[in-house]
Amino acid sequence: SPYHTRNPYPTLPKTCKVLMVCQLQRHGSRYPTIHVSIKIQNALSKIKNAIPIDDTLIFVQDYKYHLLENSLNEFGEHESFQSGQEFKKRYPSLFSRKNQNENYSNSSVMFVRASSSERVIESSKKFLIGLDLKPNFEFNDSDILVISENPGVTLDDNNCPNSPDLPYSNQWSKFFTRSIIKRLNSKAIGLNLDEIDVISLMQLCCFDSLADQKYSRFCKLFEKSDWIEYYIDLDKLYKHGYGNELGAVQGVGYVAELLSRLTVNASYVKNDKTQVNHTLAQSKGTFPLNRKVYLDFSHDNQMISIISALGIKMEPLLSPNGPPLPNRGWRMSSMVPFASRLTFEKVHCDDDPNDQIRILLNDDWIPLEFCKGYKSGFCNLDSFVNSQNFTRQNGNGLYDLVCFYCLSFPLIIFVSVCYHYGKLIQNQIP
Repeated sequence: SPYHTRNPYPTLPKTCKVLMVCQLQRHGSRYPTIHVSIKIQNALSKIKNAIPIDDTLIFVQDYKYHLLENSLNEFGEHESFQSGQEFKKRYPSLFSRKNQNENYSNSSVMFVRASSSERVIESSKKFLIGLDLKPNFEFNDSDILVISENPGVTLDDNNCPNSPDLPYSNQWSKFFTRSIIKRLNSKAIGLNLDEIDVISLMQLCCFDSLADQKYSRFCKLFEKSDWIEYYIDLDKLYKHGYGNELGAVQGVGYVAELLSRLTVNASYVKNDKTQVNHTLAQSKGTFPLNRKVYLDFSHDNQMISIISALGIKMEPLLSPNGPPLPNRGWRMSSMVPFASRLTFEKVHCDDDPNDQIRILLNDDWIPLEFCKGYKSGFCNLDSFVNSQNFTRQNGNGLYDLVCFYCLSFPLIIFVSVCYHYGKLIQNQIP
């Protein structure tokens, strides 16, 4: 999904001011990945080699697949640029020259990191162009700290190689694609589409629309009730979300970094035994704790793991048997669309001696049910830190035990601890 807000940004009371902002942002709209592109072209080839019997599929015969792979598209560049503009407009006081001490340096206000995918780096650059801090501040592309996307770093989106590949989204896809396969195959002689083809054609609808910035003809192959959204919701929940404890543990390192930033206390990253890069964390140049703005750019999978590691649950676990509840909170199109952003505001209000935190997902504040007074959107910072037991206890040791080292254990331990971990998760599913 292209970026859209979940709700209008809730303006702070006049008696409150923002002291610090930490924001994690997904890259902007992109072309399909290489793997998805191959599947799309396989589905197109099947249709081109069949004989249409009505007008439904005839346009495919003349369609030339033109999408690039992996990279940011033009619309994604605009999304990232616009996000930078909105950030500057929302938090002008953080960049005001008069609010800086006389010893400020060009990059003393802001610290920016990006994971090493080209589309992520380009998104961060477009954001900074939109932010446009000149003439007060000079922030160049070279000031962006690029973090390699290897398992065991906080901005990587696949931090647990041994995480079980739970089958729940596939269970749903077999059900919901059945009637679509039958309908489309009846439109051409010799056509034999399967569930992977149907999902790929739905993805082509989305990518083709975003690339050409107009409604793709492939979208007309499907009815509103056909759509794959619930399939994606299940996939993300049970791979990277709180439906899989090895999903949440992949966000622990980032939350440790967040706690250190919010409290200006390095002990949280020093004590982390999950994804924190301790070489980088030991240097003030690569992990400063004196900034007002921290911007990180990564992928949707990592955002989902971080949301789950924080203990934020949108609702009980979704059933792989359906039906999709229309008002469910766990909906990827609104949680992690392209250019989505998870924002942490450190706030001080005149009527409270303690600093507060407010968390927003695509401009919609998240009620933190583990904090007193959460219905207002604010949480006492100390209460928030104390609530993060999962992070402060290193994800209950699951990261070291299961994510990497299972395969080096003796066979009997591997079977009892690692293989059957998937069964433990499966028992939770409704």
